[in-house]
Amino acid sequence: MEEKKIRPQDRWNAKAGLISKSYKLKREVTEQFAKACEEESVSQAGQITKMMKGFINRKEIEKEYAEMHSGIGDCLVSVNAVIFQLKKMLEDVQSEELKIKIEERINEVFIVKDNLMEHNKRVYDFYNKIWQQVDADSEPSDSP
Repeated sequence: MEEKKIRPQDRWNAKAGLISKSYKLKREVTEQFAKACEEESVSQAGQITKMMKGFINRKEIEKEYAEMHSGIGDCLVSVNAVIFQLKKMLEDVQSEELKIKIEERINEVFIVKDNLMEHNKRVYDFYNKIWQQVDADSEPSDSP
């Protein structure tokens, strides 16, 4: 049996974890991409890798934001339910003293709701800033 010879380049690629991928793309796009990479003095493979990593990072950030936003949304739903219940109680109460206490509680819950909404805005702004950084990281760089 004849042993299959492995080229040194193939051995190095395997050790480095490199593979060859083939995609069908429009000629015009690939030529424009090659020209843009040449103008920026970056390798096409390096730029494609950077864009892939940027896309992966953005998807991870979006997933994390969605999970966090969902949690805040659940809290807001609960807070709204509490407000609704307190308002229903207010309709049924005869005592002025008790009405005042319930109204105070409603105001306190509204403060909680406002804080949650402000927190939600800060979280959104934070993740938006990260998305902008990921997009900036996907721009061509000087490294090949």
